[in-house]
Amino acid sequence: MAEFDRVVTDPQLRLADLRAHLASADPSQSFLGAYRVATTSGTTGRRSIIAFTNEEAAAWRAASARPMMRLGIGLGSRFAGLGSPSPVHVTRQVLVPPGVPAPPMSAATPVPALVAALNAQQPEVLLGAVGIWRALAEEQIAGRLRIAPRAALFSSEPLTADVRRHVREAWGIEPVSGYAATEAPTIAASSPAHPELEIAEDVVVVEIVDENNRAVPPGRPGAKVLLTNLINYAQPLIRYELTDSVVESPLPNPGVEPGDAWFPSTGVPRTSSISAARMARRSRSTPPYWGRLSRPSPRLASIPSCTTGAACTLRSSWRRKPPQTSPNGCARR
Repeated sequence: MAEFDRVVTDPQLRLADLRAHLASADPSQSFLGAYRVATTSGTTGRRSIIAFTNEEAAAWRAASARPMMRLGIGLGSRFAGLGSPSPVHVTRQVLVPPGVPAPPMSAATPVPALVAALNAQQPEVLLGAVGIWRALAEEQIAGRLRIAPRAALFSSEPLTADVRRHVREAWGIEPVSGYAATEAPTIAASSPAHPELEIAEDVVVVEIVDENNRAVPPGRPGAKVLLTNLINYAQPLIRYELTDSVVESPLPNPGVEPGDAWFPSTGVPRTSSISAARMARRSRSTPPYWGRLSRPSPRLASIPSCTTGAACTLRSSWRRKPPQTSPNGCARR
């Protein structure tokens, strides 16, 4: 943030003006009619301010919809999102489309009020923080909550085996996990078939490094992650430091079949592979977060909530499965 005014590419963006905007009576409004402004919680001791153009915000909404597409969920479905109540949280500033009212409920809403509202809404898709949905799963098991969702995508906290068990018992569905940051509203997401989170490498670049920013080999924990945001140009974020400790695994992506490939702008085919992640926030108040990170499925690579402060174990994205052999002895690709 100390170099904010030197980094931005639009001279209209000045840190002092953005801070004044966030301190105004209605910081949820767009800045200059052209930017959505979100802030981090500051749990690492530094409160970041991230500005998104309307076009950048739209691109992040498209990227964030990809896990739902994987689940067969359309945008016309009934969503129940329970996240931060802050009007400047990235979910409300970027992921909620302009003109759409902010959700009346949040993770801070008392559980009895949530039960009544959800019973009336009958959502098809559950989104938001793990902890509140675990509590609501218990309400469903007890018979007070009566909804029948088709899918659930949780973030912000560990999606533990205990949470998965409660969700399956309550609604008969397998929840998936999301990994995001204010600086990049979609970094990775899992699927029901694979608990690993696929890194969205068409919108972010994740580098696992040590204290001196040197690449860490597979099997060794990194001291931090350097994140490059491939969508934001007004406020470029290149090798932006996240306090995530990551261990890369050499295992291939179990979700990608040999021969699956997508072609980046270079025209060179690349394959996706899965990354295993163990994440533990360094915030004193946050429990360890366990998950798996991976790279995007090539079938989901085209496009128009674990946050930073985590300790993760990743599998390399480009380690593909060995080619299968056909009955005539030829390698199949």
